[in-house]
Amino acid sequence: MKEIESEKDLEIRIRNNLKDLFSDTDFILFENKDVVDIVILNDKTQKLFFIEVKFFKKSHLRLGTGSENGKGFQIEILKGKFAYFESNLRWILATEDDDYYRFCTNKQIREYICNGLGEKYNSISKKLFESDKISKLTEEELIKEINRWLNQ
Repeated sequence: MKEIESEKDLEIRIRNNLKDLFSDTDFILFENKDVVDIVILNDKTQKLFFIEVKFFKKSHLRLGTGSENGKGFQIEILKGKFAYFESNLRWILATEDDDYYRFCTNKQIREYICNGLGEKYNSISKKLFESDKISKLTEEELIKEINRWLNQ
């Protein structure tokens, strides 16, 4: 992603696209975040959706998740396999190496955690970006996929 230089840039770009998508709908995009990067409320159904945003830069060497020692909300969700988060949490991953997005489920992320989830610093394997199992989406395709997921 040539025009994106950080995870913050990626999140801002996704948020701007979602704001456009949500105009004149029942979906509300929360500005503040504590638990996950993006929280979306369907005000009509009173259902919450969550999106984690990760951007890989070669200079960082790894794509971390959670905090050190296997702690953090992301790790709890991945370990717990809670039904609500399995259906209502998605991950958007991008890398500086190409112009595609990956829109992943928790199950897909678990498959690419380096050395399993444990009492260590947990990372998502860079192999995810090369996998044929994970769709490479353009920005337009990503927004359509998010919309489909939110309206299922």
